[in-house]
Amino acid sequence: MMLWLQLALLSLLLCGGYPHVEGRLVSSTTAAATIVEKPKGDDVTVATTEKPKGDDETVAATEKPKGDDETVAATEKPKGDDETVAATEKPKGHDETVAATEKPKGHDETVAATEKPKGHDETVAATEKPKGHDETVAATEKPKGDDETVAATEKPKGDDETVAVTEKPKGDDETVAVTEKPQGDDETVAATEKPKKP
Repeated sequence: MMLWLQLALLSLLLCGGYPHVEGRLVSSTTAAATIVEKPKGDDVTVATTEKPKGDDETVAATEKPKGDDETVAATEKPKGDDETVAATEKPKGHDETVAATEKPKGHDETVAATEKPKGHDETVAATEKPKGHDETVAATEKPKGDDETVAATEKPKGDDETVAVTEKPKGDDETVAVTEKPQGDDETVAATEKPKKP
């Protein structure tokens, strides 16, 4: 209760009680309206200098308008929902973790900053050329089929082969010496041996 109202009540008590109007007691507390309070809506606590904002938002004083359920840095550009974006980052799709200088890429990829675009589910070195899925390829290796372990300077070969670096093309399921000539399947040939029949 404000000080002037307390003084008025004290003076009424000292002067002989409450005033009578038409045989009824009139309470002097009816003048105790919240005259200094500004109008506000239901269940809203509004700061005096606060700007309007949407529901369920935590907004900084200098922040631009944004959608619901977002936590946005003060200098951040608009972005979609459910994204964690660096302040200087370019727009990107949902559910991606992208480095600040990285080029756009597909989902579910771990890409180095200078890497070229590639398919999904690949682990690629930074200078590697495009390749198929499920491959472990050296940085200078030529394109090859799936499920192969190839040396860096090796020529193209079929699937399921273990080939030496300077070896010529050969069939599947062969163990061949480095200087060996072509031979049939399932053969173990010495380095200087001539071809033989199955």
